Amino acid sequence: MTKRNELMGAAGKRLLVFVLASLLTAHPVFADRVTLPAGAVVYGKILERVTSRKGDTFEGDLVQAVVWRDVIVNRKVIVKAGTPMAVKVSMVKRAKMAGIKGQIELRAFSTTAMDDTHVPLVGGYDKSGRSKMALSITLGALFIIPIVIKGKQAILESGTVFDAQVQANTELEIESETPRRTIRLGGGESLSVEILYDEIPDEGKIKVLPMELELCGEVASSAAVVAVNEHEIPAIPISLSGGEQDDDCAVFRGEVDLKSLGEHFTRGVNRFEVKLGSEVVEVVLEIEL
Repeated sequence: MTKRNELMGAAGKRLLVFVLASLLTAHPVFADRVTLPAGAVVYGKILERVTSRKGDTFEGDLVQAVVWRDVIVNRKVIVKAGTPMAVKVSMVKRAKMAGIKGQIELRAFSTTAMDDTHVPLVGGYDKSGRSKMALSITLGALFIIPIVIKGKQAILESGTVFDAQVQANTELEIESETPRRTIRLGGGESLSVEILYDEIPDEGKIKVLPMELELCGEVASSAAVVAVNEHEIPAIPISLSGGEQDDDCAVFRGEVDLKSLGEHFTRGVNRFEVKLGSEVVEVVLEIEL
């Protein structure tokens, strides 16, 4: 055997070893067929400042935006956070004199799933500046002399979170490795929090935010909001009542002072973290400011 043949033979052996090692260590990948249902919420986040000021924004302008949070169906990530989202300015009105407010509407059109499937969306963001029309009329009537106040422009800062919905059932094929056996450490404590939207009045001043908390595997008697929009804050206590035990879980009714909580809110969709016992869970408030 020549030296060249010896080198080729050695290289072939190394390649064979590499292939065998890859086959032994690789995890089989399968494509699971998943339906992303119509109406599923897809949270978006804009990456630039949008205002109703003259010359800043025009109807039809594209707005840089991405998916803010993973969209998960059956424990599989269907749309990954950070995926670009097609968003346009669907309406813009400039603020005018006499307290006429500025308005901005953003419309979400689509994003892309993990398998590169086009996902059509509906919804977006409708944000109006605070109107001063009533103040203008009051002052004008009081002093007789017309007093004109310019309305406030609508402004959406970069980072504003909004929600859109999947327009129609979308069939996807999502790759997944064969399930691995997992071992859960600890006692299996879990906390869930649900905002009681049906108890929030449509009109009038809202003083507290009602919620239902369920804690399993642990005994606790106090709860608090400890972070808002991923920023730690001085704990805002949640008033608890109930605590009826069902098997290994306790269900509480809770109320948190909305004024104290609202001081930490920003425009758009807000989220906050609730701590009960040793468990912490993030809650998305489905009310846009």
